[in-house]
Amino acid sequence: MNVNKLFKIVAVLFICTALAALVITVIALVMDSKSGTDNDPGQKTEATEKPGKTPVAAEDEALGGTATDQPKESPKKDSASETGTVKTDDTDAGSKPETVETEGISVEETTPETPDTTPTDDTPVEIPTKTAEGLPIGQSVPKEKLKFDGTETHFVLQNIEYQVNVRKEASKSSDKVGELLKGSYGVVLEKGEEFSLVQCGDLTGYILNTYLMTGRAADEQIQGTSSRKVRIDKAVFIRDDANMESNKLATASAGAEYSFDPTAPEVHGWVAIVFEDAPKAYVSAAFCTVE
Repeated sequence: MNVNKLFKIVAVLFICTALAALVITVIALVMDSKSGTDNDPGQKTEATEKPGKTPVAAEDEALGGTATDQPKESPKKDSASETGTVKTDDTDAGSKPETVETEGISVEETTPETPDTTPTDDTPVEIPTKTAEGLPIGQSVPKEKLKFDGTETHFVLQNIEYQVNVRKEASKSSDKVGELLKGSYGVVLEKGEEFSLVQCGDLTGYILNTYLMTGRAADEQIQGTSSRKVRIDKAVFIRDDANMESNKLATASAGAEYSFDPTAPEVHGWVAIVFEDAPKAYVSAAFCTVE
C-alpha cells in the first residue's frame, strides 16, 4: 500500500467523523431548545390561556363546550320589586288586600262586588207561552175572574213533575193541542170518567182526571186559603212528604186539630196539613178526619 492511498482513507474517516459530530451537536441543540420552551416560566400553556375553563373534547368544543363551560345565568329580579310595587299572592284566599303605592296615591286592591241577581218576590217570573213544537201553553186566568163555590167548576193541575199534554179528543192517542204547566188552574167544561174537557186561558182540550184537582180543594188551593180542619182520630206521625219513608216532623196526638193545607199536592191516602213552618206536612188519611 502506498502512502497516497492511505492518506485518502484517513481523510475520508476524518470527514465522516466530523459530519457525525456535527449531526449529534445539531440534534442536541434542537432537543435542548424544546426542553427550554417547555420549562420556560414566561411561556403560557394552553391550560393557562383560558382561565377557569376545563379542557374539553373536540366534539364538545364544536358544540360550544360542555355544560360546565356555559356561563351561569344570573337570577332574574322580580320586576315588581324593582319598581317598588307589592306582589300579591292570588292563591292565598285568607290574605288581606295589599296596598299598592302608585305615584304617591294609595290604592286599596279589592275584589269588585258582583251584583246580586238572586230573584226576589218582586221579580216577575217569565212563563213560556209556546212548547218546543210551537204549540200553545195554557195561561191561568186571574183569580178575580173565577167564582169559587166549592163545586167541580174549577181545576188545579197536580201529580206531575213539570207539564202535561192537552189533547184534542178524550184519548191518549189523540193529537196534542198544547200543554199545561204544573200548578196551572182553569175551568172544567165537561167532567168525564177518564178525561175531562178543561179550559186554561186560550187553551181548551182534554186532560186525564188523575192530573186534576177539582171541587172545594181546587178552589181553596187557587185562593191559597182554607177553612177546613183536620181532626186526628188516633195518634199518628206527621211527615214531611206523603210516604212512609219520609222524615218524621212530630207526633200528632188523638183529638188534635190542624188546618188543611190546600196548596200542597193532593196524594191518595194522605192529608196535607199546616204544621209550623214546614213547607209540606202530611198525616195518614186512615188516622184523621177532614171536616
